[in-house]
Amino acid sequence: MGLGNIGMKPLLLSFILPSMAKDWPETSSIERGLVASSLFLGMLIGSFIFGTVADKIGRKSTLAITSIFAIGFTVAASFSPTPWVLMLFEMGLGFGVGGNLPVCYTLFVEFIPQKRRGFYLALLATAWSAGEVIAAAIAWGVMAEHGWRRLLQISTIPTGAILFVLPFIPESPRFLLMRMKGRRAFSILQKIGNRNRRPIPSHIEGLIPYHSTTSSGVSSRKRELLAPLKRLFNKQNRKQTVILWLMWLCASCGLLGVIIFLPDYFHAKGIGNMSIYEDIFLSTTGNVPGIIVAAFLIETRLGRKKTMAILSFLCAAFIFVLGPVSSATYLIVASAISKFFLYGLWAAIGKNNFEGVSFPIAK
Repeated sequence: MGLGNIGMKPLLLSFILPSMAKDWPETSSIERGLVASSLFLGMLIGSFIFGTVADKIGRKSTLAITSIFAIGFTVAASFSPTPWVLMLFEMGLGFGVGGNLPVCYTLFVEFIPQKRRGFYLALLATAWSAGEVIAAAIAWGVMAEHGWRRLLQISTIPTGAILFVLPFIPESPRFLLMRMKGRRAFSILQKIGNRNRRPIPSHIEGLIPYHSTTSSGVSSRKRELLAPLKRLFNKQNRKQTVILWLMWLCASCGLLGVIIFLPDYFHAKGIGNMSIYEDIFLSTTGNVPGIIVAAFLIETRLGRKKTMAILSFLCAAFIFVLGPVSSATYLIVASAISKFFLYGLWAAIGKNNFEGVSFPIAK
């Protein structure tokens, strides 16, 4: 649900950008671009800050805070009097949404078995895709009659649903162990074991008292804020960190570029206002199949590297062919196929984020 909420925001923004001309006819293409960039700038800042906060106050508390941020700034953005005010509110929205992103992944990965972690992480990307489909469906039903401001207000409903679901989600046992709360962690593990009719392994039981009584000391806690960043760039992880960041940069430029500017591109090609939301909705049909195919491919002999290479080449090819044509049907088909490969690529890269990460509780 959290990732689905995040997946909605870029597509919602893509519907807002062409509609800004109705409220603010003097808006330039540069201002529209700055509004789009402000969301992702906020996400960059929010993901870094709240990723660290989640290690201090917990995954669930951080998800609650970031969801409240997202709801508040979304409502505020719907009342924006100028493009510059909208830019500031979109940055605030990105701050909350960006904080959601690493926490959702972390909470998920700390509960799934290590053996099939890559497969489930790849499938997790379907949540983002589902959010995009929901956003397109809402826009299809709302934009034509009520405009982008009402669209933003309605989009807070899925975000608000996160706050209602959170009380039913257990806190991460790994986080509880890190905070010396072994009894709570053990209680959660017992409930999970009972639900799955599996006994808790003896080597995990032995970890509980150790983590409950071991203290890291005041001096080490002061270094906690910078420790994750230093660990990313130590001698062992530096190369993998740089490569992953470059991969995410390129994949994000491709996917988010298509998501954000596709409605504008449809307008430029002369596709009517009444059909554009239906067309964008149809273009999302390739999202989930692409993720599912990628999830299975990375588990085959093809492996993650060859899978990512093939998907990268094919999505680049289909994005390229979007340029020379103006047929609405062709654009919908080509954009759906390009998203098939783009979302598959995202799923495959997401698997690499946690490659080599292990923890006995998740196992």
